[in-house]
Amino acid sequence: MESFFQTNPASAQKLYNKVIEYTHYKNEMSNQVIMDLFCGTGTIGQLIASGIPSSNVIGVDIVNSSIENAKKNAIENNLDNINFFAEDAGKFILNHPEYIDKIGTIILDPPRAGIAPKTLRKVIRLGAKRIVYVSCNPSTQARDAKELTQEGYKLLKFSLVDQFPHTGHIESIMLFEK
Repeated sequence: MESFFQTNPASAQKLYNKVIEYTHYKNEMSNQVIMDLFCGTGTIGQLIASGIPSSNVIGVDIVNSSIENAKKNAIENNLDNINFFAEDAGKFILNHPEYIDKIGTIILDPPRAGIAPKTLRKVIRLGAKRIVYVSCNPSTQARDAKELTQEGYKLLKFSLVDQFPHTGHIESIMLFEK
């Protein structure tokens, strides 16, 4: 009950396909570590893990029940190239310095409030070549995009998905590369 799911399945599929497309940008995905921060039940990470069996996907979310569901889903989907951790994203990065300069792509899908500034700085210090940033709040995403560009990331692609027709709410997906 504490897990978040997109409420519009048809649009969610478009959103996930766009995230996968951005993650596969330039087809440089094999044998790399992909980190899915704020992963919830791990839907995006599992879609990527199933499409790129040679990758190593790491999903992190603070909601323990979401991570338990993610682990069960990964087992049911026979995915052995994905691992989930129930931890605050910022603390996870701090507690796992072995991932610095080892991440090919980071997928960010934070809550509406965006990423805490300290956590965003930790994400940047990981040194990922690519960041795919999904947001349901374009204003916090714009704030974070400014920080990413100041730290050497270039915005390459940008898409919108209308999750809630006839409202002002959209999902925004940005692809950054260092």
